[in-house]
Amino acid sequence: MKRNMTLNIAAWCCCGLGILTVIIGFGIGPILPYQDPTPELVQIFNKQSYRSSIVMKIGITMIAGSLLLLLVRKIFRRKS
Repeated sequence: MKRNMTLNIAAWCCCGLGILTVIIGFGIGPILPYQDPTPELVQIFNKQSYRSSIVMKIGITMIAGSLLLLLVRKIFRRKS
């Protein structure tokens, strides 16, 4: 019983960390570019956009994985 509770707590913590990671991904996103940016500013903007999207994808994967784990555990617990 204790192992089941520990796994549930770990899954919910992973879900919370995933949500926090998505929020951080929005936070580190690029700011609005200038109207006529230089090529260097465009390169920085594109790099920040790419980094932000990777961080948000990691967060979404963490959320989906933890919710899938909780769903599978709930289904198998009902069948037992």
